[in-house]
Amino acid sequence: MSDLIDKGETASTCLSLYREMQAAERDERTAERDMRKAEMDNSYRLRELELREKELATGGKRSFKTSESIKTKLPKFSEGQDPDVF
Repeated sequence: MSDLIDKGETASTCLSLYREMQAAERDERTAERDMRKAEMDNSYRLRELELREKELATGGKRSFKTSESIKTKLPKFSEGQDPDVF
């Protein structure tokens, strides 16, 4: 900035150039932030597609156990046993 003043530019011209530089830096930061957001969205979509592909490869079965698929071993109830003991 002081270079411009030394070269005879007015203070208003220097201030205007300074504001333009700030706006350009702000636009650059916004573009970088948008690019990072897009990369995160893409990695999320890629992970989602990988999980769907895995699910399709296993015939639609999920790779983790749900409470429905967990079997507990209970003793057999025989006729004549006291149900309260069972």
